[in-house]
Amino acid sequence: MLMCTGDRYLQRDGVRLRYRDDGTGPAIVMIHGWTLDLEMWDPQVERLAGSLRLVRLDRRGHGLSTGTPGLGWAVADLAALCRHLGLT
Repeated sequence: MLMCTGDRYLQRDGVRLRYRDDGTGPAIVMIHGWTLDLEMWDPQVERLAGSLRLVRLDRRGHGLSTGTPGLGWAVADLAALCRHLGLT
């Protein structure tokens, strides 16, 4: 059974970005493809959260994140989330 911390949100540049931060250990950031959302990673999180920290983000305009998607935004949002969570 997937044990997750639940949805969290980061406010950035007028949009709300949904993310989840599960597990402990070295961090891996998981980014979904176009038209998908962070829940596509549920099976992997279920198996790996015992030994890894798994951070997932709904990109702008996907899942429960607001805003208009774009490659530039995707990169900037990911960098902002990593700073917010203290990931290097």
